[in-house]
Amino acid sequence: MSTVRISTYQHQPKKSKYLDNISFKLLEKKIGAHDSQKLKLSLTNCLIMCLVVFVCAQVSRGIYLSLDRYLTLSFKMNELQQLKNKATYQNAVLKKSYKNYTTPEGLEGLARDNLNLVGDDEIAIIIKNS
Repeated sequence: MSTVRISTYQHQPKKSKYLDNISFKLLEKKIGAHDSQKLKLSLTNCLIMCLVVFVCAQVSRGIYLSLDRYLTLSFKMNELQQLKNKATYQNAVLKKSYKNYTTPEGLEGLARDNLNLVGDDEIAIIIKNS
């Protein structure tokens, strides 16, 4: 008696080394293409990041220079305001002295103080500091 066995085992053809090499190369190409896309994407991201950093640096530099310019100009403006106040005060003093020296009494006082002149019935006493 002979018995027949029925098996669920399906015969799979043997893979040759040649087919394995081809499938490995195709897989490598797929991975390589994916990696090259990743590389392009990472290079693009890196370029964008560098550009953003450069723009931020330029904006920061611009803010710094504007602030520096503002502070310098405000310092100079305060200095000029002080000079204007001094000039206004000195101008008022000069106007007052001009009014004094345009009268005959003012001219006489100027001659007495600066030129050591005296009137006809006066005696001049000059004290020198030693």
